[in-house]
Amino acid sequence: AAPQYLQPGTKLTIPQNSSWPSALGPRSIRNHPETYVVQAGDTINRIACKYGDVSPDAILAASGLTSSDLKSGQKLSIP
Repeated sequence: AAPQYLQPGTKLTIPQNSSWPSALGPRSIRNHPETYVVQAGDTINRIACKYGDVSPDAILAASGLTSSDLKSGQKLSIP
């Protein structure tokens, strides 16, 4: 079967309060470091996606930040 592709404007429903099925294995894409050094072009969302099971808000809170404005070389805590 051919893969299904999304078209621009397609609305997706993203569950907010679901659990990760344990049969799929760990949700984390990579092991979490204690700290992450921001690289040029990084965004808080991109950093969160690297680890798969941590939200951007959790990274901001763990790092004591209230803004997602990041600077290259800045150290973030990854919970």
